[in-house]
Formats: sequence, structure tokens, C-alpha cells
Amino acid sequence: MSIEQELHDRLETLKVRIDEAQEKERLRHVMHNGDCPSASDLSKRYHAIQDMVAEQTEDREAHGEHLSSLEKSVMEWFDSFAFDR
Repeated sequence: MSIEQELHDRLETLKVRIDEAQEKERLRHVMHNGDCPSASDLSKRYHAIQDMVAEQTEDREAHGEHLSSLEKSVMEWFDSFAFDR
């Protein structure tokens, strides 16, 4: 193998490693670009959904209905979909 070919191969190997590193960095940035909610955001969301369910529960219980814990959990689950819109 000539020196030129060896140098070319080494540069190609280096290029591949640089490309892989750049792609890894790009993916890292995409995955952690600040769109992830913080613990505070999640807590606020949770309390807002809890308040929505409490209102709905009070309203339904005022009309003589009794809601079980399972029904309240399902309401929280459904409200979480509406909350995200």
C-alpha cells in the first residue's frame, strides 16, 4: 500500500468518525432541546387536573351521585388528554 493510499484511508476513517460524532451531537440536541417539561411544570399540570376533577366531582355529587376512586382516576386520565390540547 502506498503512502498516499494509507493517508487517504486514514482520512476517510477520520471523516467517518467526525460524521458519527456530529450526528450523535445533533441527536443529543434534538432529544434535549428544552421541550421536556420540568418537574415544576408537571406539578402544576397535575394540580390543575386535580382541581378540574374536584370541580366535576363536587358537581356530580351535588346531584346525588357518588363517585368511586376508580371513576375519579378515569376522570383524571380523560382530563389529562383535554388539558394537553
